Amino acid sequence: MENAPDGNGNAYTDDQYVVVARRYRPQSFEDLVGQASIVRALGNAIETNRVGHAYLFTGARGVGKTSTARVLSKALNCSEGPTPKPCNRCDICQSITSGEDMDVIEIDGASNRGIEDIRDLRQNVNVRPSRSRFKVYIIDEVHMLTGPAFNALLKTLEEPPEHVRFIFCTTEPERLPITVRSRCQRYDFAPVAVDEILGRLQQIVSNEQMTADDEALSVIARRAGGSMRDSQSLLEQVMSYCQGHIGLDEVHLLLGTTAVGQLLDILESLQKREAAEALMALDVALQDGAKPEQLIDQLLGLLRDTLAVSVGGKVDILRFTDASHFERISSLAQSWGRQTLLAALEIMQETVRRLSRSVHVRIQLETALIRIASLEDLEMIATLISALESGNLSIGEVTSNVSASQTTKSSAVPNETSIASSAQTDAQKKTEDSLEKPPSLEMSEPQLTQIPENITEITDANVMQIWRDSLGNLDDLTSDYAKKAECLAIIAPNRLVVRFPSKYNFDKSSCERPERKQSLESALRQATGQRVVLSFELIEEEAAPPAQSQPAAQNSRQRAREVEQHPLIQKAAEVFDAEIVRVDAPRKQT
Repeated sequence: MENAPDGNGNAYTDDQYVVVARRYRPQSFEDLVGQASIVRALGNAIETNRVGHAYLFTGARGVGKTSTARVLSKALNCSEGPTPKPCNRCDICQSITSGEDMDVIEIDGASNRGIEDIRDLRQNVNVRPSRSRFKVYIIDEVHMLTGPAFNALLKTLEEPPEHVRFIFCTTEPERLPITVRSRCQRYDFAPVAVDEILGRLQQIVSNEQMTADDEALSVIARRAGGSMRDSQSLLEQVMSYCQGHIGLDEVHLLLGTTAVGQLLDILESLQKREAAEALMALDVALQDGAKPEQLIDQLLGLLRDTLAVSVGGKVDILRFTDASHFERISSLAQSWGRQTLLAALEIMQETVRRLSRSVHVRIQLETALIRIASLEDLEMIATLISALESGNLSIGEVTSNVSASQTTKSSAVPNETSIASSAQTDAQKKTEDSLEKPPSLEMSEPQLTQIPENITEITDANVMQIWRDSLGNLDDLTSDYAKKAECLAIIAPNRLVVRFPSKYNFDKSSCERPERKQSLESALRQATGQRVVLSFELIEEEAAPPAQSQPAAQNSRQRAREVEQHPLIQKAAEVFDAEIVRVDAPRKQT
C-alpha cells in the first residue's frame, strides 16, 4: 500500500505528485481549522460513549465536512480506540486515510442517487464489519439523492444495526427531507476565518521550503471566501508560478485582482462625483492584469467594509480589506454617508446579477461606476426630510437648500454632522423670524400656490366635508376618480386612508399615480393649512347600489373618463407604460 498523507505534507514517496490540498488534509481533530466547537462536541461524545448512529455535516465547500467524517471514522475504529486522538499509525487508520478500508464506505450522492443504490446499501448494512468496530457509511453530497431513495433509507436510518454509523455531508441541507434531518445529529460548519486560513498557509509555505509576503498570503486567504481547500488550491497555483518567493504583485497578476489602494482610488473618485477619474483608475487596473469580474467582487467587498465602518464599526469589522487601510476607509465612509453607500451597494449587487446575462463585463462595470458617481447626496436629503417632519424646517427652506446643493454639486459633499448643525441653525433662525413669510414654493402644484394662514384640524366629523371641498378645487380627471371614494379614515395625525369600493379599483390605482396623489395632497393642504399624507385601499362592497340614470348628453369630462376606463385603452397604457394626456372628440366624416 502506498504511503498516505499525514496532514503535514508528507505523502506518496514514489514519483506520483499529490496536490497541496490532499497532502495537507486534516488527519486528526487537532488539524481541523476553524471548527473548534464541532471538534469539542465530537471528542466529548467519543470519550463519554455517546456517539450517535447518524450525523449530518453541513456547510460551504472546503470547510472540512468530509475530512471530519474521515477523522471521526478513524477515531471510532482506531486500534487504540475509540479515542478522540487516533494514532494514524495502525493499519486501520492508514487504510482509512488512503480510502482503502473495507469498513468505511464513501458514497458519492451525485452519482449513486437512485433507489437501487440505496437498496444495495440496505442489504449490506446487516453484514458485520470485517475487522473494525463499526461499519461507517459516508455519503457526500447527500442532497443529490432522489425522493424515493430517501424514503427507502428512512427505516434503516432510524433503527440501524448497532455496528453501523451514518455520516451525511451536504452543502444544501434544506434539500433534505425533514424526516431525514430529524433522524440525524446536525453540525453546521462555519466558514473559516481569514486569520486561521492565513496561519495555515504560512505553515504550508514554510513546509514547502518557500517564502512569501504576508500581504500576498492575506490576499489569497481573503479570495478563498472562508474555504480552506480553495485557499490551498489558490496557493498551489501561485507556488507553481513563483520560484522560491511569493510576492504581492505575482498574486494579483495570477488571480486577476488589484491592490486595495487602487480600489480606494476608484471609490474616492466616485465619492467626489468624478466619473472620468474613476474610469481612468479602472483602466489602469485592467491594464495591469486585473479581471473585471474580480474587480466587481473586490469593489463589492470594499463597499461592504466601508458601510460597516459608516455605522460605527471598528477595525475588527473589516472582512475584505486589511487593517492598514482602515484610515482611508473611515474617511471615505464619513464623506460618503450611509444612505449613499447603501445605494452604491445596491447598484453593484444589481451589476453582479446582470453579469450572468451579459458578455460585456467591462461595460457593465463602467456603467455601474458612472451610476454611482451620479448619485445625489442621499445623506443630506434624508437629514432634510427628518428635519422637515420634525418641524425644524419649512418647505421653502428645504427648496433653498436643495437649490444650493445643486449649484455646488462639484464641491465636496458635507458630512452628516455639518448638515444637522445647519438644519438646527435654520430652525433657530426661523423661530426668531417667525413673523416673516416662508419663501414661495417652486413646485408644480396645479392651481395651488397660496397656503391659508388658518389651520383646520381634521376630525372624524369634518373629514368628509374637507375631502369634498378639496375636490371642488380640482377640475381635471383626478377629481372624478377621487369622488368614487366611499369614506376616509384618520390613521394618524395628518395621515388619511382613502377607501374605494372594490369595483373602483381602476379609480384607486389612478389616484395612486404620483402626480395625482400630489394634486390631492396639495388640495387638502390648501383646505386645511397643513400637510396631509394620503394612502389608498379597497374595501369590500356590502350590496350593489341601485342603478342611477345617466343624462343623455355627456360632457367632455365624462367622455374622457369613459375613454380612459376602456379595457383596450387600459391595456395599451399598461403595455407602453403610458398615460392619457388629452382626449379629443371624434371628427365628423365629410
